[in-house]
Amino acid sequence: MITEAIILGAIEAAIYREDDRWRAIRLAPAGKETIDCTRSLALLMESHAERHALAEPLQDIHELEAHLRNWSRRYRALNLLIAGMDGQLTDGTRRTCIRAAEELLWDEDTSHFVRARLLGCPLPEEADIGGGLCLGSGMGDDSNCLFWSSPVLDSDIHARMMGEGLSGAGDRISAGFYRELLEIQTKIPMVRRILDEVLFFDPGIETNPEAARRAFIDAGVVADAALAFAAKSESALKQLVVDYSENPSLVAELGKPRPVLKRFGSHIHELIKKKSEKFLVEEKFSRVRGPLTKFSDQEAVRFAIPRSHSTPFEIKPLEAPVEISELAYRYVTGGANPSQFPRALDFPLLAA
Repeated sequence: MITEAIILGAIEAAIYREDDRWRAIRLAPAGKETIDCTRSLALLMESHAERHALAEPLQDIHELEAHLRNWSRRYRALNLLIAGMDGQLTDGTRRTCIRAAEELLWDEDTSHFVRARLLGCPLPEEADIGGGLCLGSGMGDDSNCLFWSSPVLDSDIHARMMGEGLSGAGDRISAGFYRELLEIQTKIPMVRRILDEVLFFDPGIETNPEAARRAFIDAGVVADAALAFAAKSESALKQLVVDYSENPSLVAELGKPRPVLKRFGSHIHELIKKKSEKFLVEEKFSRVRGPLTKFSDQEAVRFAIPRSHSTPFEIKPLEAPVEISELAYRYVTGGANPSQFPRALDFPLLAA
């Protein structure tokens, strides 16, 4: 009997304890058989690859091999879809990766894991989501992909992507993931930051915050919360608590996840409802805004914005930083990249 087992799905290997001795196996290149790699046990023990410890003992090696194949399939599909958004690869390579991922996404557990990770983790700024959607939807010629893969999409292009332009890709799981990712990519970092605040800093939560965060992401809580945030749906946030209060992975980490889910949802609800100067600043000075964005005269007077910044021809950053209310400060980010720390703004709050 195997008393302990640790799966390293990202490198398609497993470490297990049998008869008071530690051993290791990995998948063969074809993926159908396993190879004993106990000689590399020390190397695997020190690996930084993500680990998943199996909670229950296993009867034999065949049961362990089944778990290893399942986790390896999940990480392989995830890596293939990430490669589909890599603008440094050729369109042919990206298209091949997306098609290979599509063959793995038939498995419900694999599809759930990939969606939860893609929609639950902030992407780097150079990720070409539009190009991945184009290639994954069957609009595969190079001229179309050059048009769709622009890193900055204006509202017309985005509407075409979300609407009739790619409506024929509904049967493709990968295209659906890319479409959802385009919809919420700017919301994911904010939702993740709220989750970190709840797990790491809110009193009364006695758990390993990093393990709890991974459980939230892999369960799909962050993905669904980001979608609810993008849609500004209060009912979806309430349903989030109902759907995940008895999730096995959350129960294993938190014991009673309902209070944490309520706190998490209330913070997002607060952000949805908040109408403050922070939203004006984000909207007007976002890096993805077009050159014709301008302030109205009323806004310029209210927020003490120089006339030079209200012209439709050129938008310049304010010479002096701006300050927003303390309540909204913790949610202000420097962009979609989570590596950018919150930036304090020094803005005099004037009466309308």
